Amino acid sequence: MYIIYMINIIELFDSIGYTGPILILLINIYTFFYRKPYLYAYLISIFVNSFVNSTLKNIYRIPRQDNQIPFSKYENFDGVNAYGMPSGHAQSVGFSTIFLFLGKANSYLMTTALFISCLTLIQRYKYRRHTIYELLIGSFIGMSLAYVFFHTTTYYLETQTQETSQ
Repeated sequence: MYIIYMINIIELFDSIGYTGPILILLINIYTFFYRKPYLYAYLISIFVNSFVNSTLKNIYRIPRQDNQIPFSKYENFDGVNAYGMPSGHAQSVGFSTIFLFLGKANSYLMTTALFISCLTLIQRYKYRRHTIYELLIGSFIGMSLAYVFFHTTTYYLETQTQETSQ
């Protein structure tokens, strides 16, 4: 009985990891719902982040590992998704988690996002969708883009506030 529960918990964690980018996107929408400029900036920049990922995959064209373990019938490895460098899941959760951190989300949401990010990286490695290197590069790119977009938004909002007060 204990083993069945453990298997179910592991499957649950794997599913959370697989859907991690969407889950953290929802946490960001919830967090920034009443801070519309940051919400809009996040929603626009998450699409830019995704575009950057697709562009980099097309530039590098590094195929995914051959020995993948089946996970979901919804996974699609056609076109740009046939390539593994950089990891789109890692780039997305890295982006969203850092944007959330910079936006000073409450500690419960931040801890949840970090937990989901870790599950996502583990899931992508466990099912051999990416190497550690691809996960690290994807995370780094996502975090860097989040930093740039968040601070650009903050700078723009501060500039607008100064112009309005003059």
